[in-house]
Amino acid sequence: MKIIDGGVTAAKGFKAASTAAEIKYKGRTDMAMVFSEVPCVAAGTFTTNVVKAAPVRWDQDIVYNHQGARAVICNSGIANACTGEEGFVYCRETAKAASESLGIPEDSVLVASTGVIGMQLPIDRIANGVKAMAPKLEGSREAGLEAAKAIMTTDTEKKEAAVEIEIGGKTVTVGGMCKGSGMIHPNMCTMLGFITSDVDISKELLQEALSEDIKDTYNMVSVDGDTSTNDTVLLLANGQAGNPKITEKNADYEEFKKALNYVNTTLAKKIAGDGEGATALFEVKVIGAATKAEAVTLSKSVVTSSLTKAAIYGHDANWGRILCAMGYSGAQFDPEKVDLFFESKAGKMIDLPGSIHICTDCMQKSFDTMNQGNINYNDLLNNLPPNVSMIDLSSLQNQIPPKQRVKKKKEEKKEFSVQDIPAPHILKRKLDEYVIGQEKAKKVMSVAVYNHYKRVFASQEDGVEIEKSNMLMIGPTGSGKTYLANALSKKYNISHFDL
Repeated sequence: MKIIDGGVTAAKGFKAASTAAEIKYKGRTDMAMVFSEVPCVAAGTFTTNVVKAAPVRWDQDIVYNHQGARAVICNSGIANACTGEEGFVYCRETAKAASESLGIPEDSVLVASTGVIGMQLPIDRIANGVKAMAPKLEGSREAGLEAAKAIMTTDTEKKEAAVEIEIGGKTVTVGGMCKGSGMIHPNMCTMLGFITSDVDISKELLQEALSEDIKDTYNMVSVDGDTSTNDTVLLLANGQAGNPKITEKNADYEEFKKALNYVNTTLAKKIAGDGEGATALFEVKVIGAATKAEAVTLSKSVVTSSLTKAAIYGHDANWGRILCAMGYSGAQFDPEKVDLFFESKAGKMIDLPGSIHICTDCMQKSFDTMNQGNINYNDLLNNLPPNVSMIDLSSLQNQIPPKQRVKKKKEEKKEFSVQDIPAPHILKRKLDEYVIGQEKAKKVMSVAVYNHYKRVFASQEDGVEIEKSNMLMIGPTGSGKTYLANALSKKYNISHFDL
């Protein structure tokens, strides 16, 4: 499998277009069209919410009761949900506009909407948008990119993925785009996903592949705990790759499923990482559960836990919250036989005797402390609390796996001068890149840091030491105090903040 740069136009025979139809806002694109040059077999999965938006009901009819599809029309800004019969009529009128503009049957047009619930679509603008996009259809990379941007609502970045595989000596491509940021919760999320492929496959197997893959991808995402009315994932396959048609569950089918899983997994992670207000993406992997169903139950319980999310947001390895979430999940397991690990880009925690786990950075700092001879071991050993024993960490020096060893780099300490102090608005702008929200805190901190160092440099004649200058931040656990301070400290190489 080869990962490529692309989206809905990556597969042969697919084109895309976008336009600014002014559905709700002015000055931004808000409609996208995906079109196949030839008829496609279509598969889809939809929201489990009892309150289903009009586009969901329209697409379910097309996917389940018709043989083929040619186009997808999507608008952002207004969801066309809770709009009664009038909303469903607008789906039909949208399909009619596409039929007239593209010369295809109305029942081969799929529609999707995302945005505010309860408002009626301005159908005249929708129809005009369809007519404007039809002549602009292109199979270029740029056309696919712009379509991905047009379907965004509260998303902060476009979401695309594409891969190439080989089936029967032919190159098969699977590409896709999606949107999703708020109302994100298991059993899909407030998300729209559009996957295209030039694979030749039966409609039945296409639907089965998508339905199975959704369980381990989009259905495992959680941000805010709400399940939307508009959730839709559509998969179109036009057979233009020229591979031997997949009509049974053989090696070719498995290869296609792997490609589909990669695209869906990538898009699902982008949705989770771009959740409204999200500052971190965390994944939960359960190994050794009695069944996959129990593993799913346990992992979902953890990712949907508000306390766990708060701990991750605060970069606090509060493993008790994770074990707690597992405990109320409903899955049966022995708490005494659970090994729990945190792993980041820095690597996995190291196992120590006595079921103790420590990160590589902490391990290295422990070795440094021992080697520097700053610990009076006799006093430490003579004043241990009851039931606490010492572990000889020095004996573990050669037990750290090579990949987990932290190699310290010698860095020359740059002397900090008054010219290095950025203005408050620059400090604030840089904090905006790392921290979402907390506007007042960022402004106050930026001004405080600037004024503080100005005073320090003005008072250097009096022996003020920068390294011993402190800033006190007060706030509840998980509010981002350390993150705010470290963002400034690391970005500008200024003194460390003691919190």
